[in-house]
Amino acid sequence: MPKERLDIELPDEALPWWLEAPKLLPSAFLTQNVPWLCLDFETTTFSFGDATDPRNQLVCAAWYVQGRDKVEYHRGNELDQADLLADIEAVLSAGGFLVAHNIKFEYKWLIRMGLDPATFIGYDTMIGEHIIRANRQWMRVNLNETAQRYGCTAKAYTVDTMLKVGIDTTEMPPELVKARVVKDVKDTTRTFLRQVRKLQKDGQVDTLACRMIFTPVLADMETQGIHLAPVPVRQEYDRVLAEYQAAEREWNQKYPDMNPRSTRDMATLVYGDLKFQELQKRSKKIRNKPSKAFPNGAPKVDNGTLEKLECTTEAQVQFKELRARIGHLSAQLSKTLEFMRHIVEERECKFYGQFNQHIAATHRLSSSSVRVEFEDGTEKGIQLQNMPRAYKPMVCGPKGTVVGEVDGSQLEFRVAAFLGQDSRAISDIRNDIDRHIQTACQLYGIEEEDVTKEIRQGAKEETFKPLYGGRRGTPEQERYYKWFREQFPELAATQETWTYSVLANGEYAMPWGMKWYFPGTKQDPRSGYIDNTPSIYNYPVQNFATGEIIPIAVTHLWHRSRVNDPSIVLFNTVHDSAIAHFPPESGAMFRELSTQTFTLDVYEYLEGLYHIEFNVPLGVGITIGTRWASKDSQEVELNVERDGTFWYKGQG
Repeated sequence: MPKERLDIELPDEALPWWLEAPKLLPSAFLTQNVPWLCLDFETTTFSFGDATDPRNQLVCAAWYVQGRDKVEYHRGNELDQADLLADIEAVLSAGGFLVAHNIKFEYKWLIRMGLDPATFIGYDTMIGEHIIRANRQWMRVNLNETAQRYGCTAKAYTVDTMLKVGIDTTEMPPELVKARVVKDVKDTTRTFLRQVRKLQKDGQVDTLACRMIFTPVLADMETQGIHLAPVPVRQEYDRVLAEYQAAEREWNQKYPDMNPRSTRDMATLVYGDLKFQELQKRSKKIRNKPSKAFPNGAPKVDNGTLEKLECTTEAQVQFKELRARIGHLSAQLSKTLEFMRHIVEERECKFYGQFNQHIAATHRLSSSSVRVEFEDGTEKGIQLQNMPRAYKPMVCGPKGTVVGEVDGSQLEFRVAAFLGQDSRAISDIRNDIDRHIQTACQLYGIEEEDVTKEIRQGAKEETFKPLYGGRRGTPEQERYYKWFREQFPELAATQETWTYSVLANGEYAMPWGMKWYFPGTKQDPRSGYIDNTPSIYNYPVQNFATGEIIPIAVTHLWHRSRVNDPSIVLFNTVHDSAIAHFPPESGAMFRELSTQTFTLDVYEYLEGLYHIEFNVPLGVGITIGTRWASKDSQEVELNVERDGTFWYKGQG
């Protein structure tokens, strides 16, 4: 079928200078005549001082403007920082940038102070150190330890000690707080000046620039918060609670006086009444350490042990099924639904989360919960990125809006095809070969027409295991893994080259600047297996897909949305996707912007910053519904070549 060419016309002014000309930002970090301002805030301590907590206020600020002979300081809240804001405006109007350690924290406070995060850019010494650290998790990246690696002295721990015992910043001696914030600015300044040269020497300034364009986007998304739909939340909570209570009643009827949290009761029930056989190792029962109650060791009744016990009677089967059901329902309530219900009842259906750049070894985005204390005294939180799929439809936008999600279709496989320059993989992408159907055929030895929706879904978890070094498993799995390596020989050869590079050097680097370290890697002399193979195979693929391409795409979508249709508001991103809410009439614009930013903008930015010509079609899936992933969602998926030609999925 003839391919069409995208016809998207967007205004040039949609992009700031650091996106329009990608090389300008790393150049600015290195050029002495580009102004910059280093800053640090001390705040009150609710939710670790986060600006989204309305109880917090700024206590003081310290900042240094390039070229001055002293650090400026002012004690006052966010409404009383006129001098700081004037200096920031002067630096930014001259084409400069801000510097801070964990700058997202300062971004959010500056947003609260009225600054538009789309209008300025920063350098984060913590993210710079994360890039240098890579997967060496033993390197701590807090300011104190980072700064000492660049020649600074250790900070006094007086204020930290006060914070740990619950003393608020406003109750500390002002001179101690001032000394702390001023030293932080001095240490950050010195770290920045020395760190950027190290990044330049190691060829990683461009890598940092790519990270820094994403930080203001994340800060803004964190301030937007997540809206919950009250009716679905209440209905799901009531349904699961009723099922949980019914399951508990069934437990109490079948196993009266047996406390599932008591080792003694469970041991009696499992190994006495139900007569399960204890697990053994070398003909010896595997037990806990001896105690007065159990001189020969308490029988093991932990979750891992109970899951491994083999059932030989119907009573045993019923026990394991009931126990699993209670555990699943309890987890649904405690991990997600109780939090959501409290948010609906006490927090006007809105909560906040926090994104973490580069904590993961692959440098893909992760998230942390912002803990909320509720009226009953409990404190709970959920992460933005690990919400169970079944509960996504409980997320909505403000009244009168719909929710759209855009994702990079099968992005990691496309990245692997590119990194390996695998002709067969690239051909399969251009011909819309369904990877999961192909997996099912090879895994189960069936024809394509025999693959049902259920079989395809079951094969998904196996599809990309060989992409990440999978070799061992059942005979069926090993047959599929072998087929995968033979099907994509150039990709397999590339990944094998990585492992031998690590074996020889203890590290390996990628063209976009990322480097990973595996000291002491060895090869088994009999099998030939090289240590750390799964990680060595995985890191470049996952990093380039979700640590480089997705941040580039989401950043461009955020900026273009603010110019073309400010009613499109991004509020979350999950690995390879971005989620936004907007009025229904903005749906067409959301689709157009999503297509542009997840494909053409990515191609252009990669070429502009890294000189990487990504010659594999990028895919984009766009879904719009009344709520996130709701049943009424309408989906469209298309593939786009570098030259703008495209085709819809299934029409390749």
